Amino acid sequence: MSKADLRAYILEDCEDDKTLTMKFSLFSQVQLTQNIPQLNLKKGSIGTIVEYYPMSNSLEDGYSIEGLIDQDTVEVAESQIELIFTHQNQEKVSTK
Repeated sequence: MSKADLRAYILEDCEDDKTLTMKFSLFSQVQLTQNIPQLNLKKGSIGTIVEYYPMSNSLEDGYSIEGLIDQDTVEVAESQIELIFTHQNQEKVSTK
């Protein structure tokens, strides 16, 4: 499915559901929580959220991340990313 088709599907699917809840805000810096071997991306790679894809109850929400690949975005599932400051704060707490 192309990015345009995915966006159209999501917008069509969400027209009736006006309550969109995002776990991560747009333009937040995040890092990958796992490798994405198909794109040669490593856990810990950093990018910026530029799009949110709310999915139906049975599917995990998704995000477009910029900065992982030059001049392109990467679509990831919510479980594949974490906020950078959250990860850094956890490291600070665990080192005290």
